Amino acid sequence: MDVPDVALVVQWRASCKLSALWQRFGRAARDRLLEGTALLFAEKEYFDDVRDDKRKRQERKKKATSAPDNQPPAKRRVIDSSTTVGIAHPEEGDGAQATSSGSTANTPIVTDAQLRELMRPPASRLERVSRQKKEKELDQAMDLLINANYHGVGCRRKVFNIQFDNGSADSSHLICDPSDEEGCSRCAPTNSKVCCDIHHPLAFSSFDPIVAYQPPRLPMRSRLAKYTMESQEHKLCKALEDWRDQKTVEIYGRSHLIDLGPTVVMGDMVLDRIVDCAHFQKIKVAKDLRKETHWSVNDDLAKEVIAIIHCIIPISLYTTAPLQQCPLSTIVHAPNSRLVASNGPPADVKKVQKCSACGQTGHNKCGRVCQMHPSRISSAAGKENVSNSQRLAKTVGIDNLTQST
Repeated sequence: MDVPDVALVVQWRASCKLSALWQRFGRAARDRLLEGTALLFAEKEYFDDVRDDKRKRQERKKKATSAPDNQPPAKRRVIDSSTTVGIAHPEEGDGAQATSSGSTANTPIVTDAQLRELMRPPASRLERVSRQKKEKELDQAMDLLINANYHGVGCRRKVFNIQFDNGSADSSHLICDPSDEEGCSRCAPTNSKVCCDIHHPLAFSSFDPIVAYQPPRLPMRSRLAKYTMESQEHKLCKALEDWRDQKTVEIYGRSHLIDLGPTVVMGDMVLDRIVDCAHFQKIKVAKDLRKETHWSVNDDLAKEVIAIIHCIIPISLYTTAPLQQCPLSTIVHAPNSRLVASNGPPADVKKVQKCSACGQTGHNKCGRVCQMHPSRISSAAGKENVSNSQRLAKTVGIDNLTQST
């Protein structure tokens, strides 16, 4: 496969080794007169800052539960910063920024020999492991490429140069064509103006992640009870179907009505919701229409739909709630004042207290004056020779005598 004008190569997820990744990146800009861009979208769990945050959370959780603080084993060998020396990037242009996100200003720069040593797989990886664990485990060279700004490598291109020993091939084009002082034009390496996102972050600013727009939360719709459609609902449904067919032809043309259908103006679910809400008279204005259907419609179309609804199912002007009985207003003549209207009994008239047990006035059923009080009934129950009828007649006679006196 030799397509010369590929300008962008994207590798989704770090699911391959560095050799396969470099082979895929090499498909970009096969034409020597062009420049290409290669991007790698790696999983967030492969970045050192995410790993450190996760490790810190685990340590805090262990301390909170009073468990022994066991340090997790290191996943890579520690770089000895005492023997590091600073290196200059050969392809760094004038005024290029040396750091990006996750700055390497305070990180020691590793040498080529140390980088080669880091790329070697440790002895533990040579042991036999399960296939599932191998798939989850990240290649050491890929780990150094992803975390080049955290390891002290300082350049992502440097990882490729050390892994494939590109330095030894700098003079191979001179050997290929010794007759030309500049060597073979096909084998001569080309120097890119842009190295990587660590040295030239502005060149990759157009590929920065974009935060997706979060639309506002839609209002809650009314909960409708089940009902049986009658002639009015069927008539409204037919009228809305005819209206959306007409609007589809007016806005998009008859070809769209034939190819795409009338749902480009109003969907079937929106139409059914309008009919249901119209039955319960939930749609009165355009705001109600948008709330109940979540249909993003402009004001002109909303007014037409509401006019169709009110034409077939008119809104009732009176409430359907049962009427509450209210007492008639009474006129109270206050002394030396104007007439005062009130809805209850006069303020100067005291309400007469009436017992609910015996029906007499002046006491309630809890008072001992009441003849039906439990204390009177229990004391009278001890008299064996007096019948209930005689006892009741005697009680009534006493009450009449008391009232007459």
